[in-house]
Amino acid sequence: MNSGDAILDQSAVDALRGLPSPDPRGMLVVVTELFGNDSPPLFAKVDAALNDGRLDLARSGAHALKSYAGTVGAISLRSALVALERACQMGDAMGAQGCFVTAREAYGRALGALRSQLSTD
Repeated sequence: MNSGDAILDQSAVDALRGLPSPDPRGMLVVVTELFGNDSPPLFAKVDAALNDGRLDLARSGAHALKSYAGTVGAISLRSALVALERACQMGDAMGAQGCFVTAREAYGRALGALRSQLSTD
């Protein structure tokens, strides 16, 4: 895997791990759970928007997901979502569909990588 294929930014993960949390399990656990629970409905909304030809709504959903990806340090996911946002902005429905598939795959890898980080705590 080259640096362009990196799944997580370890410094972002370490920063989350070091943040104070009202939950005794720690902030990394809290954020990972939110990422795991909140992202699938957002992906579903983006998918529905793409299927309906609503690139404006797909772009909005991709932007929200991109913010989540940035928070957890999901590098490849964020990159895929930037491409999805750009394709939507340019009116490229076919390109957006391809970017969406890439983003969903990257999400699965990112969530798995984050969950494996929890086992090291």
